[in-house]
Amino acid sequence: MKKLFYIGALSAFLLAACGEEEVKPKEDAPTEEKEVKEEPAKEKPVTAQTEATEASPSEAQNDTIEAFKSNDFMKFADAFYGLSASERSDVYRSTVEGAMVTWTGIITDLETVKDSIIVMGKTDAYNGADWITLENDNADLVPYVIIVEMNDPSVKTGLKKGDSITLKGEVGARGDMDMKFNWKLYKGEIVK
Repeated sequence: MKKLFYIGALSAFLLAACGEEEVKPKEDAPTEEKEVKEEPAKEKPVTAQTEATEASPSEAQNDTIEAFKSNDFMKFADAFYGLSASERSDVYRSTVEGAMVTWTGIITDLETVKDSIIVMGKTDAYNGADWITLENDNADLVPYVIIVEMNDPSVKTGLKKGDSITLKGEVGARGDMDMKFNWKLYKGEIVK
């Protein structure tokens, strides 16, 4: 008797759990072929957001993109930081992120990040401070700092703080004036 009770309870439980799905008769269920044919006919609705992302860049954004292509870090940084937050995001996503660049600056630190060279792109503002001092005491300069993760960290041998250096790398993170973020390059190499 207990077995019948448990079987009945289990059956009721399973029916309740599965009962929420509507079962369609086989002839009403669309075939895969029909679904594939119907998919392309659907169009994306046009929204204000889609139109905004497809809008052409402003003159200031175009100037910033041209400055970026020049490989002059300060020319680019000044133009980039002059854009509105949304314009900066658009330029970064469309042009800067993942791009290979060649930037010049002054070595500020070779020790703090073992596989990287830390460079001050705003050379006229370099005051001899290392990365920790810049981060803690000169945060307004951090958006002009470039941390370059080197392909081969042994190339740091023979370099010294205060040297001018030109490095090539892939942009992986952007600087930010408000948040006091630095730039980050990956796959770094010294340009001879």
